[in-house]
Amino acid sequence: MLCNPCSLSPSVSIDELTAFGGLSISNVPETPMEQVRRFFRGMSGSDILEYGLGFEKTDAPTLAKSTIVVVMDFEKFEFEPRCLTEYGLNTFTRKEMMPILANPGPHGENLLRNIYYYHIRVQESAHYVNRKWCPGNPENNRFGITRFATKQQAKDFLTSCIAWPVDETNPDGNKCLVIFLGHAVGNEIEMLQQELGVDPSVISNVVAIIDTQDIAREKGIRGRGQKIGLGHLMDVCDVSFRDAHTAGNDAAYTIIGALQMVIEGKFPNSPNRTLQAVVDALELYSRGVWPQVGVLNYCTRCGNFDHSRPQCYGRIKRCERCLKSGHEKAAYTHITRLCTHP
Repeated sequence: MLCNPCSLSPSVSIDELTAFGGLSISNVPETPMEQVRRFFRGMSGSDILEYGLGFEKTDAPTLAKSTIVVVMDFEKFEFEPRCLTEYGLNTFTRKEMMPILANPGPHGENLLRNIYYYHIRVQESAHYVNRKWCPGNPENNRFGITRFATKQQAKDFLTSCIAWPVDETNPDGNKCLVIFLGHAVGNEIEMLQQELGVDPSVISNVVAIIDTQDIAREKGIRGRGQKIGLGHLMDVCDVSFRDAHTAGNDAAYTIIGALQMVIEGKFPNSPNRTLQAVVDALELYSRGVWPQVGVLNYCTRCGNFDHSRPQCYGRIKRCERCLKSGHEKAAYTHITRLCTHP
């Protein structure tokens, strides 16, 4: 912190993903990548994430050691146009996590600090904000630095984060294999292809897909319904679920919850340091990495790049569309080009 797409189940197998990317593995000799897929097929979601964090597993193929974990959450506007508005992305490599297991810190704090936290808002649609069914405010992102990127920039950045080179000195060589983690992960896989059009060759690098809902079930953690919600998982972890339904926050809470479930009982915790204190400190620490994409400022009220929406005071002209339709109060909150009313 990749059929009818709307019918994808929350838990998607790697075989389904391979078919989704237009690939076929039948009648083909087993490749080193398929050996890794077969290795992960026999493991639970908990065990797969443990391996991604650097824990050793017997009979692991050599190629599996180059895996990275990618955590994603997407937000889509709840009305027409049903457009992608933002995504949260967290990434880390198994190679970088392994030495930290010797000193993970209370509640895995040092592990959490070794994750990259990104929050990308799609510039063309950033002015569409959900306020009814899944209300969220992307201005209140808590993890990492928010960047505004065009849809093409957002796609290219995401692709680069998934396609890490195995050999850093050879960026055009083989790419690291990806363990994809999400909460109700089928929704995120759909977005990768349908909203951003990520190339199938990139998706084909995914060797395992895991879901926090399945990990919770494996650990005997029950939700209020058939599947545990992310907010309920945070309740179980004694962490405040603040500013939910914002992609950067939800992606971060996903990996925080997943990591707590898999490391429970493996390391001693400090009685003087709560997980909430760890998360509070992580919010500040995570802002130390600036993603090289897009721009820092973009105002979704007036469209200028020298300030953000909360700083846009006394600059709004008016929205002619809202005035004509009788929404006079709303007319002075944005310009016509950034109107969200039908």
